[in-house]
Amino acid sequence: MTTISSEPDYRHASIISGKRSLRVILNFKMMQIIIHDGRTLREIRSDFNRCFPFLQIDFFEFEQGAEERYSAEFAIKDLDKVLGEIRNNHHSEEIIINGETKVSHLEKLFREKLGLFIQVLRKSGKNWIQTNATDHWSLEHQNNVGSEMALEIKEEREDITDQYREQP
Repeated sequence: MTTISSEPDYRHASIISGKRSLRVILNFKMMQIIIHDGRTLREIRSDFNRCFPFLQIDFFEFEQGAEERYSAEFAIKDLDKVLGEIRNNHHSEEIIINGETKVSHLEKLFREKLGLFIQVLRKSGKNWIQTNATDHWSLEHQNNVGSEMALEIKEEREDITDQYREQP
């Protein structure tokens, strides 16, 4: 179960790109994630993505004592798995995050408190990229960068469409 507090934390950001200036009001709320063995990975990812639409969580599974390498080889592909199937500690926990939470802190919370290995990915065009080099950024900042990249790609497509329309 995930709950999102009813007390919104409004943030303002101006995005200026090329021809347009767009004022965006970001509404990052406190997010409480309650973890128990009956929840699926898909539910957790979906709940997180509702608060941070340009971020995604990938889950990984490692053999006992194996080196933690966050590559596609160790990614859990079946997001309908319930947590009880993949974690060793089977107690319920809750974590509370907000836009100021650092990516590295979130990944550490999931690993140490919940027994889950995750990586936060950021939307970059049509792709999701790992945030390893920017794990010291907040979730809000990561999400804003993903949003800006999506806006730039949309504007590039519009420019290309305009160029085709202008040709005789």
